[in-house]
Amino acid sequence: YLKTSPGQAEAYRSYLTTTAKKIFQEQMAATPSLLAWSSAEMQFNGTEPGSDFDFVGASVYAGPPPEASALTDAIAQKTAGMSAADLAKKLASMRTIVGTEILRQRAGTTAPAGLGDGDYRVIARVRVTPGMADEYYETAKTMAEPMMQARVAAGDLKSWSVWSRLFPAGAGTSYDALTVMSFTA
Repeated sequence: YLKTSPGQAEAYRSYLTTTAKKIFQEQMAATPSLLAWSSAEMQFNGTEPGSDFDFVGASVYAGPPPEASALTDAIAQKTAGMSAADLAKKLASMRTIVGTEILRQRAGTTAPAGLGDGDYRVIARVRVTPGMADEYYETAKTMAEPMMQARVAAGDLKSWSVWSRLFPAGAGTSYDALTVMSFTA
């Protein structure tokens, strides 16, 4: 979750659509477990506590994310024309990371790489009744997923997925799962 610095939203948006896209394409080629990357600009945050952010970035891995995912100088130089340290300084002037979480896909209509430039995502944060997580995710997989696959086939939406929140988690958090529907722009 990223908050842009005052007056930097357009510069950060430009960075995402040019440089960041190239960086992650190179990182995916170099890291087989990195399946997809996307970034989305928030259009409406609602009133959720802690929702003071402008952009959401997501990296999807096969299995758990690696301990460190530092950008190498070789990839930074190739894609941004500068060292990884200089790129980090540039990014720090444009935005601040205000939150991080780890999610696990539990059901879905497509692979995570199915999003395209300009697509819209509608995200619902779900609080699962304590003790009912297994039933919730089983229902998502066996009942909701086939219905959503039919909606995708009919062209009603581009994709649908359900994600369990692994970190942070627990009673002190505001949600346990995310439901994500994407639509073509």
